Amino acid sequence: MKKYIYKVSIVFFFIYLLYELTIGKELRFFKKEILSNFQSFVVEDYKIQLKLNIENLLKKDKIFYDDDDKLISLFLKKIMKELDLLNK
Repeated sequence: MKKYIYKVSIVFFFIYLLYELTIGKELRFFKKEILSNFQSFVVEDYKIQLKLNIENLLKKDKIFYDDDDKLISLFLKKIMKELDLLNK
């Protein structure tokens, strides 16, 4: 019985090895190609959505809320102050 289990496990190992060396590589290659093409479509869709959102924001009279613009202003002032210190 042990010999049978050893033989079966060796046969399955070689079948798996043969699969990986032949079909497995091709399947992984096609999977990568499909995913990269899909991701490029998704990136293009995000670019289009981002452009539309920016266009809609530019049409508005005010982009930020009152508290947001104060925060951003303070943040930018702090960054400018730190950059001036780095340049000296």
